[in-house]
Amino acid sequence: MLAALAGSAAGASSPLRGLLLAALQPHAAWVAAAADAPCSWASHRTATKKAGGTAKQSVGSHPKNLGVKMSAGELAFPGMIIARQRGTRFHAGANTGIGRDHTIFATGVGTVRIGVQPGPGGKERRVVSVEALPEAVLAAASLSNGGATTSEARRQMVEAELVQRRAQVKRAMLRGSVPLEPALFFELPTRPDGRLSWQSVTDPALPMAGLSAPAPGQPK
Repeated sequence: MLAALAGSAAGASSPLRGLLLAALQPHAAWVAAAADAPCSWASHRTATKKAGGTAKQSVGSHPKNLGVKMSAGELAFPGMIIARQRGTRFHAGANTGIGRDHTIFATGVGTVRIGVQPGPGGKERRVVSVEALPEAVLAAASLSNGGATTSEARRQMVEAELVQRRAQVKRAMLRGSVPLEPALFFELPTRPDGRLSWQSVTDPALPMAGLSAPAPGQPK
């Protein structure tokens, strides 16, 4: 259904790449710059119980794993946890849901947005939402009804294909046929001499349309 909407040959065989390339394009410059840069490891401090000091640390204490798991601008798929919290420090907005333990998770495909909205009594409250990809919205608008009566239903059909495509990519990575996931979304950067950078080894040898088919002799 999405093959006719992609603009390039690679996009025609990979609906996920065709729709998400523009959304991930701001990060392509960073990937190209990091390709030729020396390897460096930088630590990223997440929300852990150890960050609170040693006053209340005991041998049997367990981490609570609270905090924001995805920052604004990251690409989210349905089911991904965006924030774990006690109480409603963050409120669920569009395309998000909240669980019984106040965990906020994504219910659609899009980019994470964290904003402030007026709440009861004039107090402001932070709202976490997932903004639908513009490419997916345009693709849904250009589709024929195909049984879907509303634009929202057509957008859900497009997102369902994106989720299915991502599952195929993940299975291909587990089989080893796609070593690095960013190679499916970014154009391969080149060096000043015109040669491909180290990411040329991440270019999948299999056609993108056949990723769902397991290799001979390998289990499904």
